[in-house]
Order: sequence, then structure tokens, then C-alpha cells
Amino acid sequence: MSNIVQFICILSLIFNIVFLTIASIFIVKNTNLYFLASKVFSKKSHQNENQYENNINNYPPYYWHKKNQYELLPQSSEDIIFLGDSITDEGEWNELFNNNDIKNRGISGDTIERILYRLEKIISAKPKK
Repeated sequence: MSNIVQFICILSLIFNIVFLTIASIFIVKNTNLYFLASKVFSKKSHQNENQYENNINNYPPYYWHKKNQYELLPQSSEDIIFLGDSITDEGEWNELFNNNDIKNRGISGDTIERILYRLEKIISAKPKK
């Protein structure tokens, strides 16, 4: 390989590393990944608990409608639960996978915080997946 090609490859690699680093920092700071990490890997502080409770009061009506509707539906240990945002909410997953055990529990606009808020109720039925 010529020196110019090697230089271009090294330069491209450096730009990719810098871009991925900046993108990773942006994603972590602008999403609920911090909330998820604190929920999974550490105990909640009293201050975070209050902030979490205040956020619950700001959830949109569509969230509460869907959450309450899902809680009224039957649950089974054979269920395969799909959780997520609008991509999940709008899918007809049981038809696409030809499996009546699939239950769509997606809510448009859902976030990690909101999924964690309702996760305990979902897993209490011990779904298959």
C-alpha cells in the first residue's frame, strides 16, 4: 500500500473514533440511559426518587390510557411481551409472527423511564419472553 493510502486509512479511522465518541456522549446526555443505569446498577437516592415521582405526573394522557388498558387485559405465563415506543405500539406483531401468544404492550412516545414504571406489573405474570 502506498503511503498516501495508509495516511487516508489512518485519518479515516481517527475521524470515525472521534465521531463515535462525540455521538456516544451526546446520546448518553440526551436520553434516559442515565436513568436506566441508575435504576439498574445503583440504589435510588431520595432526590432521584422525588424527581422520578414528579416526572410521572407529566406523562401524557395517551400513556395513562394505554397503561390502564394493558393492566385490564389477561396475562399468562405463555405470553411473549413486546415493549417499546411507537414502533412497537403500531405493529401487529402477533399477526406478523403468526403467534397468538405475542402481546403488544408498546406505547407511542414511551421512554425507558416509563417502561420501567410499568415493568413490574408486566413481569409479575412471569411471561415466557
